[in-house]
Amino acid sequence: MRHHQTTVIDADRLLEVPGVDTLPAGTRTQINALSTKMHVSAGRVLVKQGNPGRQTFLITDGVAAIRRDGETIAVRSRGDLVGEVAVLKHSPRSADIVAETDLTVLVMSPAELATLCDDQAFRVWLDKQLGAHVPVA
Repeated sequence: MRHHQTTVIDADRLLEVPGVDTLPAGTRTQINALSTKMHVSAGRVLVKQGNPGRQTFLITDGVAAIRRDGETIAVRSRGDLVGEVAVLKHSPRSADIVAETDLTVLVMSPAELATLCDDQAFRVWLDKQLGAHVPVA
């Protein structure tokens, strides 16, 4: 099983990620600086339902399933933020997040996500993410 790398994704590479490509260059640079790139093998569980929310993930490549009580309730892909609700609400995970395919994600801690939320453009983007899907995990 591959674990995260300490390298970050090139800020220009974020121009290729749907939704994120619309953010100002400064916001993309901040996302780049505050997150850690992680490769996740297909089948791996990123977060487990009921556990505390300690990380948020921005999917830059691949597909993840959101499973509540073992049942897939949603699928997230490139450009989607996952795991943000538990982090923002300081609550337990409401679902598992499982890599359906090999994934590349940018991982953010609660402090990193909070710092990004100070950026107005990121906050508007985050609000759209939260409104675009049923909040899970």
